[in-house]
Amino acid sequence: MSSIKKYIKNISPVFLMDIYRSLRPRKKLEIDGLSTKEVFSKIYKENYWVYGKSVSGTGSDIDQTNVIISELEKLFQEYEIKSILDAPCGDFNWMNQVKLEGIDYLGIDIVEELIQSNNFTYKNCSGLDFKTGNIIIDELPKVDLIFCRDCLVHFSFADIKKALDNFKRSGSKYLLTTSFIKHPTAKDIQTGFWRPVNLNKLPFFFPSPLRTINEKCTEGGGKHKDKSLILIRLEDI
Repeated sequence: MSSIKKYIKNISPVFLMDIYRSLRPRKKLEIDGLSTKEVFSKIYKENYWVYGKSVSGTGSDIDQTNVIISELEKLFQEYEIKSILDAPCGDFNWMNQVKLEGIDYLGIDIVEELIQSNNFTYKNCSGLDFKTGNIIIDELPKVDLIFCRDCLVHFSFADIKKALDNFKRSGSKYLLTTSFIKHPTAKDIQTGFWRPVNLNKLPFFFPSPLRTINEKCTEGGGKHKDKSLILIRLEDI
């Protein structure tokens, strides 16, 4: 199947790869009894999300983040962002394309191997720092912007609330996070799995965002075209 995958990627990295992913059998994720750290470390070590070029999943491929790369730079200027906490940062696959000059960047991730890899790869890049951390329970630094993309969708309702409370405790100003803005009320899940979440709906009821960035997502054959990043003042949630 690896030769078929390479052939398909060479022909059409977006459309045909979506077909390949939908047909490819996926092993069951066994996470009962595991801590949050163990869950996401297991996902990483077993390559559970690796269907694209990033170990953080297809949503971190460049073809799914082109819009964000452009829009983030505009947002940084408009809201005078000088410090960012990227939580979680994953493998920094696409964020390294964003212009971060003049911004103090800290990326945290619960998977130690990812942080070790990032620190090695970007050791000569000034203004970048990567640390192991759990956004649910660990003390977080005060920054202008907490960037939390493609993360809360993997958390249970209880863990989403804990993470949001932890973000607020940091004293940071803004949160930019993933929300499926046309999706109905989300179902609860076990942390580690996935489902779309609309943060303006039950049980979160976020206020109207300061800014909405539609990602132009093509994953799932267009089922998630409402996938967006929403900007919120943390003091308002």
